[in-house]
Amino acid sequence: MTTAKNRLITNILLRKGGVVNKVASRYVMAGFQVRVNPEIPGLDLIATKSGEAYGVRVIWEKKRYEGQVIEELLNASKKLGLKPILILYGSGPHIDKDIIEEASRKGVLVKRIRGV
Repeated sequence: MTTAKNRLITNILLRKGGVVNKVASRYVMAGFQVRVNPEIPGLDLIATKSGEAYGVRVIWEKKRYEGQVIEELLNASKKLGLKPILILYGSGPHIDKDIIEEASRKGVLVKRIRGV
Protein backbone atom coordinates (compact mmCIF):
# COMPACT_ATOMS: atom_id res chain seq x y z
CA MET A 1 0.00 0.00 0.00
CA THR A 2 1.31 3.42 -0.88
CA THR A 3 1.30 6.40 1.41
CA ALA A 4 -0.08 9.82 0.64
CA LYS A 5 3.47 11.17 0.49
CA ASN A 6 4.42 8.57 -2.14
CA ARG A 7 1.36 9.46 -4.23
CA LEU A 8 2.26 13.15 -4.01
CA ILE A 9 5.85 12.50 -5.13
CA THR A 10 4.58 10.24 -7.92
CA ASN A 11 2.20 12.92 -9.18
CA ILE A 12 4.97 15.53 -9.13
CA LEU A 13 7.26 13.24 -11.13
CA LEU A 14 4.55 12.45 -13.68
CA ARG A 15 3.74 16.16 -14.11
CA LYS A 16 7.37 16.88 -14.91
CA GLY A 17 7.11 14.43 -17.81
CA GLY A 18 9.74 12.33 -19.48
CA VAL A 19 10.48 8.65 -19.48
CA VAL A 20 12.95 8.75 -16.59
CA ASN A 21 10.38 10.45 -14.36
CA LYS A 22 7.76 7.84 -15.31
CA VAL A 23 10.12 5.05 -14.29
CA ALA A 24 11.05 6.93 -11.11
CA SER A 25 7.36 7.24 -10.22
CA ARG A 26 7.00 3.45 -10.44
CA TYR A 27 9.88 3.00 -8.03
CA VAL A 28 8.37 5.56 -5.62
CA MET A 29 5.03 3.73 -5.71
CA ALA A 30 6.91 0.52 -4.83
CA GLY A 31 8.29 2.20 -1.70
CA PHE A 32 11.74 3.24 -2.91
CA GLN A 33 13.42 6.55 -2.21
CA VAL A 34 14.50 7.86 -5.59
CA ARG A 35 17.05 10.42 -6.72
CA VAL A 36 16.45 11.40 -10.36
CA ASN A 37 19.27 12.46 -12.69
CA PRO A 38 22.25 12.15 -10.34
CA GLU A 39 25.46 13.83 -11.45
CA ILE A 40 26.97 10.46 -12.39
CA PRO A 41 27.33 9.66 -16.11
CA GLY A 42 25.72 6.33 -16.95
CA LEU A 43 22.97 6.52 -14.30
CA ASP A 44 19.49 8.00 -14.57
CA LEU A 45 18.21 7.08 -11.10
CA ILE A 46 19.46 6.00 -7.72
CA ALA A 47 16.80 4.02 -5.85
CA THR A 48 17.12 2.88 -2.23
CA LYS A 49 14.93 0.67 -0.11
CA SER A 50 15.61 -1.33 3.06
CA GLY A 51 19.33 -0.57 3.01
CA GLU A 52 19.78 -1.72 -0.60
CA ALA A 53 20.83 0.83 -3.22
CA TYR A 54 20.34 0.43 -6.96
CA GLY A 55 21.81 2.32 -9.89
CA VAL A 56 19.23 2.49 -12.68
CA ARG A 57 19.78 3.29 -16.35
CA VAL A 58 16.70 3.83 -18.52
CA ILE A 59 16.85 3.45 -22.30
CA TRP A 60 13.83 4.13 -24.49
CA GLU A 61 14.95 5.27 -27.93
CA LYS A 62 13.98 3.05 -30.84
CA LYS A 63 17.36 1.69 -31.87
CA ARG A 64 19.69 -1.26 -31.33
CA TYR A 65 21.94 -0.98 -28.28
CA GLU A 66 25.30 -2.68 -27.86
CA GLY A 67 27.19 -3.78 -24.76
CA GLN A 68 28.58 -0.28 -24.20
CA VAL A 69 25.40 0.74 -22.34
CA ILE A 70 25.88 -2.12 -19.91
CA GLU A 71 29.56 -1.33 -19.38
CA GLU A 72 28.75 2.33 -18.60
CA LEU A 73 26.09 1.22 -16.12
CA LEU A 74 28.46 -1.27 -14.47
CA ASN A 75 31.27 1.28 -14.14
CA ALA A 76 29.00 3.95 -12.66
CA SER A 77 27.37 1.49 -10.25
CA LYS A 78 30.69 0.04 -9.06
CA LYS A 79 32.02 3.50 -8.20
CA LEU A 80 29.16 4.02 -5.75
CA GLY A 81 28.64 0.42 -4.64
CA LEU A 82 25.18 0.18 -6.24
CA LYS A 83 23.43 -2.83 -7.72
CA PRO A 84 22.94 -2.13 -11.46
CA ILE A 85 19.53 -2.28 -13.16
CA LEU A 86 18.95 -1.64 -16.87
CA ILE A 87 15.39 -0.64 -17.79
CA LEU A 88 14.22 -1.10 -21.38
CA TYR A 89 11.23 1.24 -21.60
CA GLY A 90 8.59 0.48 -24.22
CA SER A 91 9.08 -1.60 -27.34
CA GLY A 92 11.69 0.68 -28.92
CA PRO A 93 15.07 -0.36 -27.48
CA HIS A 94 16.56 -3.59 -28.83
CA ILE A 95 19.39 -5.52 -27.23
CA ASP A 96 20.54 -8.93 -28.44
CA LYS A 97 19.85 -11.87 -26.15
CA ASP A 98 23.52 -12.76 -25.86
CA ILE A 99 24.30 -9.24 -24.58
CA ILE A 100 21.50 -9.55 -22.01
CA GLU A 101 22.82 -12.95 -20.89
CA GLU A 102 26.32 -11.51 -20.55
CA ALA A 103 24.91 -8.61 -18.52
CA SER A 104 23.11 -10.98 -16.15
CA ARG A 105 26.35 -12.94 -15.65
CA LYS A 106 28.01 -9.66 -14.66
CA GLY A 107 25.23 -8.94 -12.15
CA VAL A 108 23.08 -6.49 -14.14
CA LEU A 109 19.35 -6.95 -13.78
CA VAL A 110 17.62 -6.20 -17.10
CA LYS A 111 13.90 -5.34 -17.00
CA ARG A 112 11.48 -4.30 -19.71
CA ILE A 113 8.67 -1.88 -18.83
CA ARG A 114 5.85 -1.52 -21.33
CA GLY A 115 4.72 2.15 -21.23
CA VAL A 116 2.45 3.69 -18.64
